[in-house]
Amino acid sequence: MIPGINLPVGLDAVAGLIPVAGDVIAAVNFGRDNKVFPHPVYPFTESEAKGYREQWICYGTGWYSAKELTVLPKRSVQIKDAAAYGLIVVEGTGTFGGHHVAAPTMIRFGEMTQDELFVSAAAAKAGVLIENVSASDPLVILKHFGPGNPDNEPLRQLRKH
Repeated sequence: MIPGINLPVGLDAVAGLIPVAGDVIAAVNFGRDNKVFPHPVYPFTESEAKGYREQWICYGTGWYSAKELTVLPKRSVQIKDAAAYGLIVVEGTGTFGGHHVAAPTMIRFGEMTQDELFVSAAAAKAGVLIENVSASDPLVILKHFGPGNPDNEPLRQLRKH
């Protein structure tokens, strides 16, 4: 406190300095109103017979979306998408479009990893061959898309109703 100057103190005072739009303050039920549950791209019984499972894990907005792809052990699949995406391998080891990929168990300073790739729109539309080389563990990949993914639009429209 500064002598002769009466300023509010504390966390509430600091938070009050941040300009926030009224609609953000009104979103007190943000979690409830924006929660999404995994939504299979194809029924699992259909896709597992082909060696994989794929589900939307984030699809409520037109700004971004995400899928989780699981390739079953000792299986190869060719996956097509309508838009470019980045990916991160979170479990397992294998190949993705001819590139070796693996989820790291430990990363040392300065060490390169093999868990992140970017797939261009042309490659995504043509299809990427993905192989899980493990005899026992799944290969799990998270794919994240930017704005304008046409595959996301039908799910986004469902959220509006």
